[in-house]
Amino acid sequence: MTNPWNAPKGFSHQLINLYIDVKDGGRTDTYAEGARVSFSSEYPWDYFIKIAGWPSYGQLFATADGEEIPDVLQVEADPGEKIINVIVSKTALGSFNQMALYVLSGSQDGYGPDNFRAVTPEPTEWTLGGYPLDAGDFAPFVLDIIVPEGVTQEEVLSSYDKNSEKFATLVPVIIDF
Repeated sequence: MTNPWNAPKGFSHQLINLYIDVKDGGRTDTYAEGARVSFSSEYPWDYFIKIAGWPSYGQLFATADGEEIPDVLQVEADPGEKIINVIVSKTALGSFNQMALYVLSGSQDGYGPDNFRAVTPEPTEWTLGGYPLDAGDFAPFVLDIIVPEGVTQEEVLSSYDKNSEKFATLVPVIIDF
């Protein structure tokens, strides 16, 4: 974890998005355009958490209906240990026995769509390289995801379909309590 741009929280490059499903209903699209992914219709998300090194936009907790709820989220980092701690008030999520959790990360860009750094076929000073030439606008800007056992990150992130105009569909990790 580095902080070359002196972000107040101690990390500059990482952008982390958490999408949480703990109740009926929800959404299968992202909270805001930027990541270029969608979510399993079996586990539509109810809550969105955005984490970046800048508190002005990197400490966001929102519901699937678009309500942004202040003061339920705390983000702290330990760059020496390379750990980012995300603390959410339990009352914000309600009670549940199971959680479907989507964890995705990208490269933070304060000027990018939903703060995701663009990925282009060739890297430039302000973009990452490796975007597929034949993907149109449908390959993800997400760099890493956590996937369930037996599923690979590559197969999930490459599940977009330019011809059907569909983003890659993420699958959650299921956590029982």
